[in-house]
Amino acid sequence: EVVAAAQSLARKPEIISLAPSLLSDVLRDIELVGEAAGKKLEAEALVSRLKNRIDRVREQASCSDHRPRVACIEWLDPIYSAGHWVPEMVELAGGIDELGKKGAPSEKMDWNRVIQAAPEVIVLMPCGFDIERILKEMHLLYRLLDWSDLPAVKSGNVFAVNGSAYFNRSGPRLVDGLEILAQIIHPEISWGKSADLSNVTKPAADADGTPVDPLNTGRVVPIYTEIEGLPSRTLRKILWDAFAKYRTTLTEDIPARFLDRHKLPKITDA
Repeated sequence: EVVAAAQSLARKPEIISLAPSLLSDVLRDIELVGEAAGKKLEAEALVSRLKNRIDRVREQASCSDHRPRVACIEWLDPIYSAGHWVPEMVELAGGIDELGKKGAPSEKMDWNRVIQAAPEVIVLMPCGFDIERILKEMHLLYRLLDWSDLPAVKSGNVFAVNGSAYFNRSGPRLVDGLEILAQIIHPEISWGKSADLSNVTKPAADADGTPVDPLNTGRVVPIYTEIEGLPSRTLRKILWDAFAKYRTTLTEDIPARFLDRHKLPKITDA
């Protein structure tokens, strides 16, 4: 369609088709576009600088003997693992991505795959979401079975990042994303010039990894009579975990047309 539309123009433009899957493809495309724009030398210089930064991350990450299991989530409901260049970025940054496939498209996953992978680090990078939007949608993860039991959640290593800026789209800023990933995965390494972490945040959680938002924010919070050693928050967590585990077994008794007409939530969401 693009070619056909271009042919109808009085001045026929040159069409360059770009479909990168790996970082090397992105670097090649930068040179290709630079040459087409008459900026061949500038593009080559940019690619050289980007390659140096990639090599620096690879070398410094190799200093660590530990390669954490990392899950990069590109969509929250349903769950999608990040693909294309992201698994490659995790590898370069010193991690192991057991969910994404290097060079392959993002993939819809069964939640049990995430549980089985037991990620030590979770990076949330939904396509088109800024950090504020991710935090608003965290309830979609909090309600998942055994979310609070994942190693990354227990250790407080869940990170929300600006995916659109640094991970989802091809371009030079993917190298910024690589440097961000490296500092997330290996905070113990002295990286020298630090990446800009202003677009990274940790969703609020208690010391035990229990998410704060779904229990205390934006909804009615039940208060239970406290007894010694069993505060209201612990009771709320027990009830929350029970609902998260058994919510899918609930049956909807209210007709769908009534729910739609009155804009009521389904029983599993209510």
